[in-house]
Amino acid sequence: MKKSCLIFIFLFCFSVVFTAEIPTVSGKGSIRNDLPPEVKPPTTIFKTANIKSPFPTNKWFNSVLCSKYSINLYSYPQVFKCNLQEDQSRGLLIAYPEIKYYGNIINYGSNEDNPAKADIYANKIKVAAYSKIENGAYINCTSANLDNYSDFSTTIKWEDKSDNSKWIKATIGQGFIFSYFEVSDNIYPALEVPHDWTHGTDTGNFYHIYTDTNTEIQNYETFCTNDRILIRLYCGDKDTFYGIFAPKGTRFCQANTADNRHRIFLDMSNVTGNKYFSIALLPAASLDEAGKDFEECYKYAYNFVTETKADWKVKTDASSIHTTTNFNFTTTKKRTDIENQRDGTIFCLYPHQYKNSSNLNVYASSASAFANTLRGDLKICCGSSFITEVQFKGIVPFFNYNISQDAKIKISNALQNDKNLSFDPTKEDQKNTYFYGKNLAKIANLISVADNLSDESIKNELIQKVKNELVDWFTYSSGKTSKYFAYDTFWGGLIGIYDGFGTENYNDHNFHYGYFVYASAMLAMYDTAFAKDYGDIVELLIKDFANTKIGDKSFPYMRNFDFYESHCWANGMGGADDRGIDLESSSEAMNAWAAVYMWGLATQQQKYIDLGIYLYTNEYEAIKNYFFDVDKSNIIKENSDYTHISLGILFAGSASYDELWWKKDVQYGARQYQGIQLLPMTASMLYVGYDSSYAQAFYNQDNFGWNDIWTRFYSIFNNNASSAWDLFLAHHNPGGEIDDGGTATYTYHFIDFFRQNGNLETKYTSNFPAYLVTNKNDTPVFNAYNYTNTVQDVKFYDNSGYLGYMKVLPKSFMSTTKLLNEKNQTELLIFPVPYKPGSKSMYDGDGITFLGLPDGSNIKIFNIAGELVYEKTIQNADKKFLWNVRNNSGNKIASGIYVYYIISSDGTKYKGKLAIER
Repeated sequence: MKKSCLIFIFLFCFSVVFTAEIPTVSGKGSIRNDLPPEVKPPTTIFKTANIKSPFPTNKWFNSVLCSKYSINLYSYPQVFKCNLQEDQSRGLLIAYPEIKYYGNIINYGSNEDNPAKADIYANKIKVAAYSKIENGAYINCTSANLDNYSDFSTTIKWEDKSDNSKWIKATIGQGFIFSYFEVSDNIYPALEVPHDWTHGTDTGNFYHIYTDTNTEIQNYETFCTNDRILIRLYCGDKDTFYGIFAPKGTRFCQANTADNRHRIFLDMSNVTGNKYFSIALLPAASLDEAGKDFEECYKYAYNFVTETKADWKVKTDASSIHTTTNFNFTTTKKRTDIENQRDGTIFCLYPHQYKNSSNLNVYASSASAFANTLRGDLKICCGSSFITEVQFKGIVPFFNYNISQDAKIKISNALQNDKNLSFDPTKEDQKNTYFYGKNLAKIANLISVADNLSDESIKNELIQKVKNELVDWFTYSSGKTSKYFAYDTFWGGLIGIYDGFGTENYNDHNFHYGYFVYASAMLAMYDTAFAKDYGDIVELLIKDFANTKIGDKSFPYMRNFDFYESHCWANGMGGADDRGIDLESSSEAMNAWAAVYMWGLATQQQKYIDLGIYLYTNEYEAIKNYFFDVDKSNIIKENSDYTHISLGILFAGSASYDELWWKKDVQYGARQYQGIQLLPMTASMLYVGYDSSYAQAFYNQDNFGWNDIWTRFYSIFNNNASSAWDLFLAHHNPGGEIDDGGTATYTYHFIDFFRQNGNLETKYTSNFPAYLVTNKNDTPVFNAYNYTNTVQDVKFYDNSGYLGYMKVLPKSFMSTTKLLNEKNQTELLIFPVPYKPGSKSMYDGDGITFLGLPDGSNIKIFNIAGELVYEKTIQNADKKFLWNVRNNSGNKIASGIYVYYIISSDGTKYKGKLAIER
C-alpha cells in the first residue's frame, strides 16, 4: 500500500560514488536513461569504497547507508544502533530489550505515549573506540559507514575523520548472538555502560565483571589480563549476560570517569597480529547458567562470520512442488588454539524457520530459546547452515467455469458498466504508479471475465484498452512528461513518472510495479505479441524489485525481499524512526509475487514461475506467523493486552493494529486495518483462505467497508458461498462499497465460481503449478490452468498417494470431479473451441484437434441445418486427429456452429458442438 515518504537530512558523504549501469532494452519498449530534474531521490550516503552502485534499499540495515548513523537495527535476538552524541563517544549500542504491550501497539521500550521514542538501550552496552585510555579521547568520527553486506548480515565502519588509519568495524547479522569487531592497531576499543559500577548488592542499577563465574573483579582500575570476561548487567527486573572474547594477552581495564560513564577498555597493544574481539549475548537467566554458556560460546567466539548466503530453489517431485532455502554462514577462524573448538557459529532461528526445518543442530545452551523477541521464541542452533522447506499450494491466474444463469445476468450487466472504466491522469489519485497500477490491474481482470462470458467484442475492447495504457507507460520519447519509467543511475532502479508515495525513495516498489506486472501478465495471456514487443520492460520492473542476479550492475539483488525474515520490507531507506523498517500491506506483496509467477505462465519462462513460487510461498509463512499469528504464539500472545487477532502494520521493532493512513478514519478504519492484508483479493491470492478457521475469525472482527474485497474473501472459506453472493447484492451500489482496485463485475464472477465449485481445499497437491482444488458438498473439484501450448496431464495427490489426472487443453482453464487413471482413459478433448484461424490467439492453429479418440472411430460433422459436411474413419493408434477444418471436397468450412457425432470401434458415442469464426 502507499507509504509516507521519509526525507533524511544528509550532511556528509564519504568516498567517490560510481553510477550504476543503464540497462539495455530490446523490443519496442523504452525507458528514460536518467531522472527528470524534479525527481530527487536521496543522493548523499554514508559508505566506504567497498560499497558500489547499485546500492541496496529496503534492507533492515539501510538506515546506516542513508543517515549519518542509524535508527534502531533489529536483527533478533539483539537490537543495535549506530549513535552520535556530541558530548560522548561514538559507537554501536547493543541491547536485548523487553517487549511492552500498549493496547493496539506491541513495542520495545518504556515510553507509552510515544513508543517510537522509547529508550531501549538503558542499562545496555555500547562499543566505542578511543585513541588512548583516557576520558574523552575517542576517535573523532562523523558518521558510521556501510562497509559490506551479504544476504542477512552487514559490516559497519567508523573512521577518525582526521586520521583514517584509526578505525573500528562491526559485523552484525540477523539471528546472530555474536557481534564481531575488528580494530586498527592504534586505538583502544571500550565497552560502556550508562550507570555506576556496583557490586555486592542486588539493588539499583549495576553490573558485575567476571573472568569466570567464580572470580568476580572488584577493582575497577586495572584488573586482569585474559582473553575473555563475562559481564552481568542488572536491568530493573532481570539479568542480562554478555561474553567478551579477545586475543591472548588482552588487558581489560576500567576507568570510573568524570562523566559517570564506566568504560571497560580492551588494551591490545601487546597483541601481535590483527586486533579483534567478539561479544556474545548469552541466553542464561542466572549466573550459574551464564557460566556454562560462557564456556560453550568460547568454543565458537573466534569463528568470525564473514559472509551470509541464502541459496533458494524450487523443486518439483512426483507429487508436489516445494521451495528450499539453504542458509549458510561462512566463517574465518581468528584463533585455532581453543580447546574443543567448534566449527561454524551459534545462531537463532525464527518460528517460521524452525517450523519448516528438520535435522537441526540444537545448541546445548542453558535455555532452549531467546523468548523475549518481537518474532516470538527464537530457537538456538549451531553449525554452518540450516535448511527450510515449504510446500507450494498452487496458483491459478483466473477462473473459467460454467457460470450460473443468475450470475451471468449480473456479471454481464456489470461488465457493460465496468468496460467503460478509464484512466484519467488529471486526477491526483491516478498520477502515481500505485493508483495507476491498481487501475490497470482491475481492468485487466475483466478480460478473463469477458472471455468466460464468450463476449469477444468486450474482451477485445478491454485488451486494446489495457494494451494502449501499458504501451504508453512502457515507451519513452524525448519531451515526454508523464507515464514512463526513468532509470536512476545513482541507486540503480526504475522510477515511474509520475512518482507517488515515496517510490523515488524506493518505498513500495513491489506494490506499485507489481500491479503493472500483473496487468502485463494478464494481457500477455491473450496477446502474445505484446509480450514479445514489450516484455523487456516488464522484466526490468521485475528486476527492480526482485532481481535474481547477484552482482548485477544495474539493479541490487532482491531489493524488496528479506530472506531471514521471509517477507518484504516496504520502506526503501530503512525506516522513519526507531521502530525501524516496516511492512504494511502484506497482501500487496503477495500480489507482486503472484504477478511475477503469472508473467512466467504467460511467457512460459520457468525462471519467473519459480521466482514467483518461491517468494509467494515463503512470504506466506511470514504472514501466517507474524501478521496473522495463527497459533497466537509469536507476537499476539493470548495473555497480553493486545485484543486483536492480526496486525495492521509490522515494523522491525514494533507491531501495530493501527496503520499509517487510517488511524483516524472512524467509519472504515478498523475494517481497512484488516482489509489492507487482503486486497486486491484476486484468484491468485487464495492463500488468505488456507486456514479456514482463522479466516472465519478474521472475517468476524468487523463487518463494513470495502464490501467487494470482504465478500470475495468470505466466499473462499464459508461453507455457503451463496451467502457471500447475497451479502454483496445487499451492500453493492454503483460507485460505492468497492475498493479502487476492484469492480462489481469481478466480484460477481469471483463469488459465483465458489458458489458453483465449493470452498478452497488445501489437502491435495500436484506437480503442475497452476492448479486449484475446491470442495463442493464433500466432492473435490479439480481445477487447472494449462499455460503451455500442448495438452497437459495434470496429476493430483493427497496423503494416500496418487489419485489420478485430468487432461487440460492448451491455454485453457478446466475443471472436473472425476480424475482419469489407467482404467478410465475415455475422455474426449476437442480444441480449440471456438476455432479462430488467423486470430493469433489461443484459438488459432492449423485446425481442430480431437484427442482421446479410440482407434477406428468414425467422425461426422454436420452444419446447423443437419447437412453432413465432413466424414472420416480415424485409423490412429495415438488417439489423436487434427481436422484441417475443410469439407470432404477440400473447401474451407464457413463460420458457424457445427455438430460432431462420433462412434468409436467399441460402440462408444460422442456428440457435441463446435464453433468456427473466420
